[in-house]
Amino acid sequence: MSKKVKNEYPESYDGASTLLAAYNAKEKSYFAGARRDYISELPCDTNVHILEIGCGNDDTGVLAISEGKCVCYCGIEIYCPAAEVARRKITEVIAGDVENIEYPWPSKSFDVLILSEVL
Repeated sequence: MSKKVKNEYPESYDGASTLLAAYNAKEKSYFAGARRDYISELPCDTNVHILEIGCGNDDTGVLAISEGKCVCYCGIEIYCPAAEVARRKITEVIAGDVENIEYPWPSKSFDVLILSEVL
């Protein structure tokens, strides 16, 4: 399983400093914790590919993989320190703003999309 992180912040991203300040002020626990409620709803299927938007440090991905819910768990996280933690745990992580990045995956690469606590 290849693990990598790709940073995709455009140089002109206006809200980056405000956003970074807001995330830096959060407790580290904000980025932790598995969403067992979401993962429990998935069937066991080791052929599934999951993408999580706002993956934090991705305890949810670790849970999904450990419970045989997927073969591949990728994430996109806007806060680089959390993305760096996640990249050591799941298949692939992109650090960047989901609205301003180019996705490296072809269309229809994922069977499940998780958007938990993102606005």
